[in-house]
Amino acid sequence: MKKVLHLITGVKKGGGAEKMLLLTLPYLKSAEHAVCVLKGRGEIGEQLETAGIKVFYLEASGWLDFNLIARYKNVVRAFAPDIQINYLIHADFFGRLFARRAGVKKVFSYIRNRHTKLLFQVLDFLTLTAVDYLLTNSSSVLDFYRHRYRFPAQRSAAISNGIDLSPSPLLFEPEKLRLELGLDGEDEIFLSVARLHPQKDLPTLFRALLNVKETSHFKFKLLVAGDGAERANLERLAYDLGLSEQIKFLGVRNDIPNLLKLADVFILPSLHEGMSNALLEAMKEGRPCVVSDIPENVELIKDGENGLSFKAGKALALAEKIKQLVANPKEAALFGEAAKKTIADYDINKIIVQLDDFFTERLNDKKKIVWVANDRNDIYVNFYNALGELHPDLNLVMVAGETVASESNEKHFYLKTFKFSLRWVFKLLCLPISVIAKLKGKKTDFWNFDFYFGLFGFLVKENPDLVMVNLYLQPTSWQTLIYCLIYRKPFFLLEEKKNYGRGRLRSLLSIFLLRASFPIFALSKKVLCYTSDCFNFGRSHFPIFNKKKISLFPGSVDTRLFYNQNLPKNDDIFKILTIARMVPFKRYEDLFRAAKSLQDRNLFDFVLNIRGDGMLEADLNRLIDELGIRSKVNFIPQTPYSEQVNVFNQNDIFVLPSVNEPIGIVVPEAMACGLPVVVSDTCGAKTYVKDGVNGFIFKTYDYFDLADKIIQLYDLEKRKAMGPAAEETIKKEFDSQVVAENFYQEAKDWL
Repeated sequence: MKKVLHLITGVKKGGGAEKMLLLTLPYLKSAEHAVCVLKGRGEIGEQLETAGIKVFYLEASGWLDFNLIARYKNVVRAFAPDIQINYLIHADFFGRLFARRAGVKKVFSYIRNRHTKLLFQVLDFLTLTAVDYLLTNSSSVLDFYRHRYRFPAQRSAAISNGIDLSPSPLLFEPEKLRLELGLDGEDEIFLSVARLHPQKDLPTLFRALLNVKETSHFKFKLLVAGDGAERANLERLAYDLGLSEQIKFLGVRNDIPNLLKLADVFILPSLHEGMSNALLEAMKEGRPCVVSDIPENVELIKDGENGLSFKAGKALALAEKIKQLVANPKEAALFGEAAKKTIADYDINKIIVQLDDFFTERLNDKKKIVWVANDRNDIYVNFYNALGELHPDLNLVMVAGETVASESNEKHFYLKTFKFSLRWVFKLLCLPISVIAKLKGKKTDFWNFDFYFGLFGFLVKENPDLVMVNLYLQPTSWQTLIYCLIYRKPFFLLEEKKNYGRGRLRSLLSIFLLRASFPIFALSKKVLCYTSDCFNFGRSHFPIFNKKKISLFPGSVDTRLFYNQNLPKNDDIFKILTIARMVPFKRYEDLFRAAKSLQDRNLFDFVLNIRGDGMLEADLNRLIDELGIRSKVNFIPQTPYSEQVNVFNQNDIFVLPSVNEPIGIVVPEAMACGLPVVVSDTCGAKTYVKDGVNGFIFKTYDYFDLADKIIQLYDLEKRKAMGPAAEETIKKEFDSQVVAENFYQEAKDWL
């Protein structure tokens, strides 16, 4: 059963938060609930334990209690909550600061008041980022936090206080109670139930009563039920105002329902509130109420409809409202009846249902992973679809740029695209590098430096449990890092870097950038490498102290899309396939020179099937004619991704001669279709190739070596052995579902 831990400052009798725990926790069925008390013990704690709720006492002895955190961690370890909810200022800030460090994965705050002190407002601002979900007990407090602190609406809600609407079990003997309190039968009885705290603004009430005494002819008594640090000051003020005979301080009382039955008017002059339990109780008893016009009070009392409200802090305005009710007893009675009808919506049984629904929904929330992938390529799509299919309890979101591929096959995840911002600035700054990269046929995606305006707000809105980012140099990765730091979210870095690059200047720049990127490596929970070369390079050169967090995360293949169709082959013509863009780093010239060597040797008849286009298309066609191999080269048309399986199955082997290609996913796709492969020793795709078992690895730039490897694969028996081995390798180690499950095992401890 799921578990919820309620962290509260104290459990002494009288507080609204404590009372709500007692009224609700024993009746909630959505989870196992326990209470952790920051300091002290009390009657509410004993009653909770009697009702079957486990209560842990931390017995904090002050801010210098250095063992407090250790005791709290022991509680978290013993109870293992799925959610922790913090109540009241001290426990709330303590929970925000230390809950995650103790091992709590979801931290909620149940805020019952707007904080008015500057210190608390500053602490609120600094620590709200640690809150996964914000609960308030009134819509007014909720609106305040959504507007003042811009707390996301998707992660916040209001669940009001509730009240037991069944008749009070207390015996009510009005004459006996009047006698006990020393009340004259002719007195108008005013009642205020409140902690004796500046927040409740009782001095304004006292000054209002002084005006009533001086300007009216009726006798009255004010009963103040409650206690607190301000009692001595308030008693002194009552004396100074000459109201000692009219104001009676009753302290904490167990018979509030009877006091309300006795009262003619209930008064609540608070400067700020959450949702007052005392006001709810007064409305239940049908008392006419006068309240300050703070939003939390007027949420319950509508002026002139079910009570009266006055400008907070204005004693004369309060005095006029009191005199209005005393002068018009019929109107006062109507207000009381209307208040009694209003309170039906706050039946504690309804609130228990709301809380149960809330906890059920939150406890069964799908764990959310947001992948800031920048590109929506087929490697990512296959993996993410497989992860969502295997674990439907995950909510998967991929973030990509506006130029993503038009073909849409997101079956098990949601794709969010962003427009590029400031791209033209970075393109202008990197123009020389881009030109050189273009001339060399390198991908220029790395020089786009795409920055997404709105990404931070999107992440705040989505509130993911885990964030993945692609490549340490991408600005979007650093944007995401800032979000993860502020909101204390775990993130994984996915990386493909496998060397410092060729050339002294490039190598020095690469070393500098890698060292300067220490924060993103150090703060990531996992660094997942797309290729074995990247993994080996990372273990030696990534700026990470804990090398154990570096793992291999290979590009995967959906073997339901790519599979061996067992088509009959033309044994007379040996079909060699390559699929690649026509750019320099793909090294088509090495493949063509190898084909020239094969043609010159005249060992067998073959055809080189090529699918691709790009900036070097015209140059490569000239090279084909220069080498005299036009009859051996066949350009095949582009096909939709879903139909590529047919292209692979119509050939005998697959060749990719690229130099320093990050991955080369077409290689495992070909292998999944039962084709032996030949790749260069600097291509990331060699991760999938076991040399001499399911394919061959040749020395980069050495087209004679490439030709020799192709000749070996002409042997039908060798292909019959290597083809199934290639197919088996992909199915067992690199199928999308295999890689997705391995990833899940890596990630589940952070979800």
